[in-house]
Formats: sequence, structure tokens, C-alpha cells
Amino acid sequence: MTSLTKDQIGEIENILLTHEKHKGCYMWSGDNGNLGQRRRQEFDNHYQFDDVSVSQAMTQSRKNTYYQLRVEVDGVKKDVRVLKNLIKNQHMQN
Repeated sequence: MTSLTKDQIGEIENILLTHEKHKGCYMWSGDNGNLGQRRRQEFDNHYQFDDVSVSQAMTQSRKNTYYQLRVEVDGVKKDVRVLKNLIKNQHMQN
């Protein structure tokens, strides 16, 4: 993996912050009948950092909130440690 740009480091840090906030998420959101508000809170983001591909999504139904983070290295599913190691290794290089 080559050096990451400051923008890429910022994106990875934001991914990790969002992941910490929503991990393990299968939340009961209560009776939130406002469809527009639910749709504004949803997201489906995709990132590519050389050979690392990241997909991060949160969806909501009327009763539940679902969060998913998928990290792949060369098409092989990995876990969030890959992103943490990218940041760690980048800080060690600087």
C-alpha cells in the first residue's frame, strides 16, 4: 500500500468514528413515523484506498436501524482492523 493523502486519512478516520458510533447496530428506533427524517439519516458510502475497498451503510425501517461496514482487501472480506492498521502505519511513517 502506498502513502495515503491527508484527505484519505481524514476519510478513514471518519469511517472509524461512524463505525464506533453505529457498530453492533440493530437498534430499535421507536415509532418514528416520519419517512423524510428516516431517509435523511440513512447513508450508503463506498470508498477505495488502493487495494482496500470499504462499503458503509445505515438504513432505517419504521421500527429498526441497521448498520453495516464491509472492508475488503483485493476482494477478500476483512474486518475493521484493516482500517485501523492503515491509520497506525501511516502515523508511523510520518
